[in-house]
Amino acid sequence: MTKKDFRFTARDVRAFRKAQGWSAARLGVELGNGIESAQYSRSYVKHIEGGSLPLSRFFRERFATLRARVIGEQVHARQVLMRGRFPKRLVIAGKVKRCPVCGWHFVGAVPNQKYCGDKCARQVRRA
Repeated sequence: MTKKDFRFTARDVRAFRKAQGWSAARLGVELGNGIESAQYSRSYVKHIEGGSLPLSRFFRERFATLRARVIGEQVHARQVLMRGRFPKRLVIAGKVKRCPVCGWHFVGAVPNQKYCGDKCARQVRRA
């Protein structure tokens, strides 16, 4: 999903909850997909709605997915760029990281790779 898809405010969260007729506790449970360890507490949801806590990236992603599931919006797929042909079955076995130079997400060839490619690594060395 692009950054535009996650532009929600506290008002949007509260309006969605009210439109569904859910309590803050129910919204927290729904955001966790019923998994007890992944649920958000009632007080956390209230703090988000009240503006005393910012919306985290994970909260925004879960909220976008929940909203799409409930309202029926289409969730946009992420764009994957790769060299060569794209295989029918693909497993990303490494941790997805964000390049501090260009902001692109990437899976490093080695676990301690910091930059998405040589171009960004050269920029940091020259600076």
